[in-house]
Amino acid sequence: MRTESKTRLIVRGLIVYMFHQCRPMEEISGILARNIKAARKQLRLSQEELAARAGIDRTYVSGVERQVRNPTISVVAKFAEALETTTADLLTERS
Repeated sequence: MRTESKTRLIVRGLIVYMFHQCRPMEEISGILARNIKAARKQLRLSQEELAARAGIDRTYVSGVERQVRNPTISVVAKFAEALETTTADLLTERS
């Protein structure tokens, strides 16, 4: 049985509602990892350049892209800003 859930995230005072099917954390991490890597490559940034833009360590970027790190929503927001996108976009599965 599939259940819809409504997740409310507060990022910089804005409330973003995301509707999605309940998914295991591993699947959400995979979506995030793929989207970060795709956005980084689209902007032609290295992991080091993305890390500098986001104010985080390069090894952390690598860990997120390889799904060995689970970033907080604050770090996802830093990635979004550095990649010129939104947190919702980074957490949305692409077809």
